[in-house]
Amino acid sequence: MSRYLFILFVFCFPFTSKGQDFIDKSREKVKEKLEQYLRDNGLHSVLTINDSLISLRIEDSSVKPTLFIFHFIDEKCVEEIKVSCDTCVISYMNGILVNRSMQWKKMNDTTWLSRFSKRRMLVLELNGTMSALRIRKTNWDKKTYKGVIASLDQTP
Repeated sequence: MSRYLFILFVFCFPFTSKGQDFIDKSREKVKEKLEQYLRDNGLHSVLTINDSLISLRIEDSSVKPTLFIFHFIDEKCVEEIKVSCDTCVISYMNGILVNRSMQWKKMNDTTWLSRFSKRRMLVLELNGTMSALRIRKTNWDKKTYKGVIASLDQTP
């Protein structure tokens, strides 16, 4: 059991600290960080790159199967998705939500917004087996953002 927890910690922690750090990075920078992560951790994986995304599928027997997907628009990362077991995804999400500089505000049970200047939305999609966590860059202007936040503050 302790070996499993250690492996879960080692596997999740490096990406937890980098979670939203991939947003706005170039395709080359994301690829470089992922390759470094794989070198540092020695996990069996498949890295796939095409015009609009980079995916990293971890297929190592020492950890739960996990898929990371990074979507790009105009060569900048605009969305990160982690697909894994429920507990892995929740652990990853909790690591992101403790980042006080983002000032996450809960919209509902599955969605959070960062402060306006960070322009992030975090969406949790649990399904009981393989679940997903999405971190998206929003393109809202200040007025739209304030309207969304105001509507949250008025919710009973």
